[in-house]
Amino acid sequence: MLISNGPPNAQGLAAAGILIPARVGYPGILARKLGPQGAALRSAMVQALLDTGAGISAIDQRVLEELGLQPVSVVSIGSAHGSNPHAVYSVLIDLLPVGPAIPTSMRLDPITVIEADLSGQPQQMLLGRDVLSRLLLVYNGPSGIWNLAL
Repeated sequence: MLISNGPPNAQGLAAAGILIPARVGYPGILARKLGPQGAALRSAMVQALLDTGAGISAIDQRVLEELGLQPVSVVSIGSAHGSNPHAVYSVLIDLLPVGPAIPTSMRLDPITVIEADLSGQPQQMLLGRDVLSRLLLVYNGPSGIWNLAL
């Protein structure tokens, strides 16, 4: 499976990075355990930013609250501002097509993410190296083209 950006745009790619529309929901194993009730589980549409500086993927805490997901654990994450506890969640992520050239999505299920405060940001999810390690990313800065393959 392959996801690629639309028309080349070197300035836009440099300014905004790689933003991918995504759907976040309950992991498939939980939906299957719930049987017919699992089909009614909510999902949320978000903008995901590929973040090579993040070791673990993160989703805005408001999205997780909206979905009604419950944390599976808590982990301490270190940053330049010190170490803070973050709730850990198991989710399903569908990375959606960006341009009309490749009408396929990529399903990552399950994925472990942490909650984060991303308010005021254009994205509600950061896709870190934990997700990128499962994918092939080609980033051609001079031409403004990127490709992501599973």
